[in-house]
This record gives sequence, C-alpha cells and structure tokens, in this order.
Amino acid sequence: MTLVAAPSAFAQVTTFNVDMSCAPDFDNVFVTGPWCGWCANDVYNTMTDPDGDGIYSVTLDETVTGTIEYKYAINGFSDQENLVNDMIEGASCAPITDYNAYANRQTPQGSTTNDYYGTCDGTCNDTLTVGDVLFRVDMSEYSGLFTTVNLNGSFNGWCGSCATMLDDDGDSVYELSVELDAGLYEYKFTLDGWTNQEELSEGDPCTSSIDGYINRNVEVLASTSIELGVVCWNECQACNFIPTPGCTDAGACNYEPGATEDDGSCEYESCVDESILFYESFSNGFNGSNGNGDWTVNDNQDGRLWIWVAPDGQGSYPDGEATGSTHPGGAYSTDIGALESTTAADGWMIFDNDYWHGG
Repeated sequence: MTLVAAPSAFAQVTTFNVDMSCAPDFDNVFVTGPWCGWCANDVYNTMTDPDGDGIYSVTLDETVTGTIEYKYAINGFSDQENLVNDMIEGASCAPITDYNAYANRQTPQGSTTNDYYGTCDGTCNDTLTVGDVLFRVDMSEYSGLFTTVNLNGSFNGWCGSCATMLDDDGDSVYELSVELDAGLYEYKFTLDGWTNQEELSEGDPCTSSIDGYINRNVEVLASTSIELGVVCWNECQACNFIPTPGCTDAGACNYEPGATEDDGSCEYESCVDESILFYESFSNGFNGSNGNGDWTVNDNQDGRLWIWVAPDGQGSYPDGEATGSTHPGGAYSTDIGALESTTAADGWMIFDNDYWHGG
C-alpha cells in the first residue's frame, strides 16, 4: 500500500493588509523584512488592491515562519514607511526600533495584519518634504578593478546595483543625486553591486553604528537640498586630505571650528564667567538650603554646568565629568543627597548656566 501525505493542517500562511491613504504617490507597494534580506518587490511579496478600496494585500506562504519582522515600502524601495516618529510619541506598532534610524513591525506567523502605511493609528503624520542630496565619492586612490560605483543606503533598501553613480567628466569623482524626505539616513559606497564595499571604522566622524553595522550617515532637513563634500573611497575626508590641528572641543575656551584634528591644546579656565548666577552650600549635603523651593539648572550652550568650587578651587567641571565628587548629571532639584566633595566642609559652587528656573 502506498501512503500519500495529506497537506499539513498546521501549515500557516500570513496575510498582510495595508491602507495606503497616507502614502505618497506610488506605482507599487510590497512587504519586506529580514526573512527575504529586506528584498525589493517581487511577485510573491508585491501587494495588490483588486477592489480599488485603497487597501493592498498579499499572503506569504508557510515558509515564512515564527515572529515575522516586516515593513512596507514602495516603488522598488525608492521609499519606505517611517514609523520612528510614531514610536517616539508612544505608539507600539513597530517595537523593533532604535527610536532614531529604524522602526519595524512584528506579527506572528498565521496572523492577518491590518496596518496603515507610515503610521500606527491611521493619522497621516509624516511630513513629506523632499530635498535633493548629491552624493560624491573620489575613486582616484582606489587601486582595484571595478565596473560600476553604487550608492547603497537605508533609503533604497541596500539594494546592491540599483543606484549607479556616474563620472561624466572623467575626474574619478562619481556622483548621484537622490530625492529624500526629511530624516536621518545611513549609506555607503559599493562596487559592482555588493562585489566590494567600504569598510569604515567605528568612531569615524562620518559614521554611525547600528546593529553592529558601520555606515556613513546624512541628515536631511525639510525641503533642503544638500551637496555633500567629495570624500575619498573608504575615508571621511577628501583624498590627499591634510588635517588642520587645533582644539576640537566645542566646550573649550579656545575651540577652533575649523580644526579637524585635536592637538591637545583645549583650555577650559580662561573664559570662565566667575559671576555667581546661582549658588548652593553643600556643607549639609546638597539639599537646597540656599535655594527657594525646587530649582533646576540646565546648560544648553557650552557644555559646562559646574564651573568653580570654592574655597580651595577644585576647578571647572564639564558636564558629567566632575572631579573629586559624584556628579548627579542632568537637571538638579532639592534633596538629591550629599556630593562627597573633597572641598572644605562649607564650600560653595558657582553655576555657569544658560538657563535657570527658581521654584
């Protein structure tokens, strides 16, 4: 006797429905996620709207298993929904997020979703203000062989060879202009799709590191066009770059905005304003005995909140780096405890604050 296996009653398909009323103009919409390598639209993941009601649907088969991470994108990944702002405002539809560069949805296998493109609750809250960004990379110091230079980023789904950069004047500088909505984007330059790619180092000034991946980044402001500076392949600066030494700490008295390499010359004492803007005795712990009810001190300009401790002068304290005491950081109020200061028992503090509020 030959036994024929019946289809499994436990095979679970997952159906995605998305209302596109908040989406910009689009030719196609699809669902994507790590289960397909954040793929662009293909036959199996492209969504359709047969009845014309503005709700597009697609069903993924039982091979997409477990808790499914996903998002919606349009026009071959030229744009994708942004849920970061929703999550910052307390929404819950995109729990896989860093509250900055990405926010992705989740649903269990076998479920049916009913989503709104670009929003958690159906409120159209994305400001679709577009700016042109000109990306440029100098390949003159690259010694290998390549056919095409490609631009890959979070704005095109890291699509490989879909965004080809051109060198029309033959100067080894490849360029591509891209229309982007306001937001923060990651990107890098690659060769021949993903045959070769930049390998930037963590901590480089032009990079960010998310989920272990180190990429370049650019912030696009509303309706602002940007011409990014020409950078050398795999570098944050132009080719043959000569650094300008100086103090690069904006909180220092002698900060040099044009300096590109810190030379250790930063100085923090000469510009201290020794006028007493607010003072507090800490001989009995920092309990607000000289304040007037609750009070708050904030610094929003030069990064220096505690400036001087008397009478033995422990020096100036940049935010978060108090010397010889426990720095509570942030906003201050009464009854925050003793400072364990090494200064005299009845010393006092001068605050260099750009704003203070007495209660």
